[in-house]
Amino acid sequence: MFSHRVHICARCLGIYPGIAMGFLSHGIMFRGTDALLAVALLPVPSFVDWAVTTFRDRRGYNIVRTVTGALLGSGYGLGLALLLFESSLAVLGIGLVYGIIAFSSILCSW
Repeated sequence: MFSHRVHICARCLGIYPGIAMGFLSHGIMFRGTDALLAVALLPVPSFVDWAVTTFRDRRGYNIVRTVTGALLGSGYGLGLALLLFESSLAVLGIGLVYGIIAFSSILCSW
């Protein structure tokens, strides 16, 4: 019954617990403008790691992917909490900017 292996991406291994950490940290660690700044900056290491391994001839490491994924997930979770509990529309603006950057970066990697 439990003999099937499940392969989980290293970054996803960090993202999902990170979402829970970010969501639960709302109101405890980050308040006001600090929370928006955290939502804007926490994804940066993950993007840098992806960009370095995509655009350069560098090998990525799973531990780095997991840690940067946890930071990315924390930004997601905190942003979700800000959206749900504080109706912070600035979070949508931050998400839109990241979406544009991600889309442009993916186009450049082709």
